[in-house]
Formats: sequence, C-alpha cells, structure tokens
Amino acid sequence: MIAERLMAHGLPATTSVLLMSDVSHPTQMRLRVRLSELSQAVTKFPPGAPLIVLIGEATAAASSGAAAPHDVFNVALRDAECV
Repeated sequence: MIAERLMAHGLPATTSVLLMSDVSHPTQMRLRVRLSELSQAVTKFPPGAPLIVLIGEATAAASSGAAAPHDVFNVALRDAECV
C-alpha cells in the first residue's frame, strides 16, 4: 500500500494524513490520521466513494470535524513553501 511504501522510503509513521470524501457536499466526510493508520482509515469511508488523500504536516492543523472544506486548503496554502 501507499503508506507502507512511503514509510519504507523514510516518511515517519506519525506523518499527518487527511482523508476527504464528498468535499463541499452535505455528506462530506473528513478524517485525520497518522500515516501508520491510513490503511485502516480508508475502510471508514463508503466503498467506491471518491477519496482525496493529503499527506504531510500541512494537514496536521486540520480537524476531523465538519469544518468548511476551504479551511484545509487555506492551511495548506499558508504552510506551503513557494518554489
């Protein structure tokens, strides 16, 4: 799986991961977990549902609650390093 490969290449198991489905819809689901919990967390979402997976420390500030979808992206943009 993705998590195992990322950890095998040195990403810490404690790296923050944010999973989102149905973004900007009333049925929106969000879940923030550690990279080591990613495989199990995916099972919390409906089978076959489109799923966005964001991996990295910028997601650590995102809550798992029902905050507005743009909150996560504002945090990511604020914390992103310009190239």
